[in-house]
Amino acid sequence: MARKCKQTVTAGFYKELHEKEEFVEKNDQCLVVSGNETDVYEVERLIDKKVKKGHVVYLVLWKGYSKEEATWVPAEDITATAIRLYHDPDPCRRVLMDDISTLRSSLQFSLKSGILRRRKISIPFHRHTFNYLFNDKGEAVKCKPGKLYVRADFPSQYFEDSFFNFYNKFGEGCCVEFPIYMYSHVSYHQKSFYCDKTPRTRGFNETLSLTIVKSFQS
Repeated sequence: MARKCKQTVTAGFYKELHEKEEFVEKNDQCLVVSGNETDVYEVERLIDKKVKKGHVVYLVLWKGYSKEEATWVPAEDITATAIRLYHDPDPCRRVLMDDISTLRSSLQFSLKSGILRRRKISIPFHRHTFNYLFNDKGEAVKCKPGKLYVRADFPSQYFEDSFFNFYNKFGEGCCVEFPIYMYSHVSYHQKSFYCDKTPRTRGFNETLSLTIVKSFQS
């Protein structure tokens, strides 16, 4: 279902492969599911995590494959580096800056619309970008999945003060009041079926939901 990691075959490679109980490729971003070379797959990144029947599983996005082909895989079949990057990610700069730009545009549009409108925002936003920016930040909210984030939680190198305000040509403006409630989550597509009643595979979206309070500035 997923693409194999590239291998450099040397003398005795296959003999050694079948003699060992488990094969681990040098690129520890790969996933190992058995002691067979054909079962080594390349992982793009881990998307989500849950506990199923007492075991931790991760939603794996396979490199070169669609979201509909992502699968849940037990933690013991995933390399330590892949799991570390899930909890402590390092997104490429292009993805990071695009996500920040999407957030800026959404906030500016909300502020432009006035104090009472568009206070709840949902935008596409990669989870590994969110975790990179906001890991170990924010204050938990009772009975809610998200957290409250103050101005200091937003890294200044990416979020200058103008990020959180909008002014028109008359000098009238609207600003975000902190804290901001944010929740990064995975939303799954609705279940659907083929004409023979077999279920289709489900894709997903990585979403950032925000609730903001705005104030008028003049």
